[in-house]
Amino acid sequence: MTKVSTIAVFESPHSPGRFILVRADEPHPDRFYVWCGRSLGWRPMGDTNEGFYRLYWTEDAAAQAADQAVKLPLPKDLG
Repeated sequence: MTKVSTIAVFESPHSPGRFILVRADEPHPDRFYVWCGRSLGWRPMGDTNEGFYRLYWTEDAAAQAADQAVKLPLPKDLG
């Protein structure tokens, strides 16, 4: 089975003008994870306080980060 990861760039509803990365992976596309930066990695979206989100100032900066972050696995305890 091929593993597919999708990362979308969203404007944060809590911080207009800032962008976050949200990830979904097969075979559980209904589970979403948010990028919290290199030290915390991907964390469950529903269990993550927005204070831990890694915010980007532009959509382009977030898209570039998504290209790198998609290669990083989910923590074993979350996948």
